[in-house]
Amino acid sequence: MVRLHEKTESDAVDALKRAAMKLFAERGVDGVTVREIAAAAGQRN
Repeated sequence: MVRLHEKTESDAVDALKRAAMKLFAERGVDGVTVREIAAAAGQRN
């Protein structure tokens, strides 16, 4: 059984990966910051 926290964490990781791939495709790896990836994924911290 998956705990709520684990599901939420896994959703956040998936969102970060999707955002990173999208931004990397648009601007290249060197053209993207971690802060931009987090913002694109909807992370607040």
